[in-house]
Amino acid sequence: MAHQPPSLQSSVDVVGAPWRESAYYEDAERWTFLFWEPEHPFRPWFDRLDLRNVLELACGYGRHAERVAPLAGQLTLMDIRVQKGPKQEGDSYYMITRMPVAWWWLPVQEHPGDMEVTRGWHVMSAIHNYIATHKDKDGNLEIKDDKTGETLPLEFVEIHQPVRHLKKEGEYFACTDFRKPGSQDEYYDIDFWVNEKTGKLEVDNVKVHKVPVQEDGVWAQVPRYNFDGMDIEVTN
Repeated sequence: MAHQPPSLQSSVDVVGAPWRESAYYEDAERWTFLFWEPEHPFRPWFDRLDLRNVLELACGYGRHAERVAPLAGQLTLMDIRVQKGPKQEGDSYYMITRMPVAWWWLPVQEHPGDMEVTRGWHVMSAIHNYIATHKDKDGNLEIKDDKTGETLPLEFVEIHQPVRHLKKEGEYFACTDFRKPGSQDEYYDIDFWVNEKTGKLEVDNVKVHKVPVQEDGVWAQVPRYNFDGMDIEVTN
């Protein structure tokens, strides 16, 4: 009898089994920034890559893809995702979600097309697109500081989660981290305001929320404004 090759599902089960209950992803998330520091060996090699069309394999939850997206002309992500699996309860089975769903994976789930509810990943995607289409030749985003009138070329670091929604205004916003190019410690907190007045989520305002200020030799972020009194809800 001829040997039957393993099915795709069985191969996925074998490869994915060690990772389903692993604490790797949660712990690794804390250290992602190290790879992108200028002095880390990874960054100089990455900067030599042709980023016009990028394929990232085994991208996990997209912790590095979030950094690559604004720099790449086109970014394709590929990974094995076990979203749901059967669990027995009595004589019947029901489906349970096995692991959190990565933000980048949501658009290709079983129900594509328009969605009635705006999700956090929709807003994050709009912000990523804005950064990718407005960055300068050095990969930095020029942001105007409304208080000083200065235009700041800043290097994108990451988008904070969760995304939030202003109920009264109908806008969404997300805080992000940007860094002064060449600096290791001067971080700006930049807020992106997104609306869908045209039927499409678009960034319509970018504001400097916190600025780096050196205090006793240590850089700290000082806020320019807060959200007191605003009716805000989390957008998942």
